[in-house]
Amino acid sequence: MSVQTEQRPAVAGRSTGTGATASRTTPPAQPRGRRLLEDRSWLLWSIALASSVLVFVALVALTALAGGDGYPH
Repeated sequence: MSVQTEQRPAVAGRSTGTGATASRTTPPAQPRGRRLLEDRSWLLWSIALASSVLVFVALVALTALAGGDGYPH
């Protein structure tokens, strides 16, 4: 099963000698969501660190509430 399509007269990316390629010289902008994530990477790291500390403190607290680990005795 095939579909008839029209072919472009020029290969994409080649210069045709007109001013049409002037807009292609600017680099593409980054997506907004990715840029915001990079700007706030410190917030992501601080949340990860706070979560790790909270889990460690909870582990120590639960061990203490359970009567300790009984290692020296």
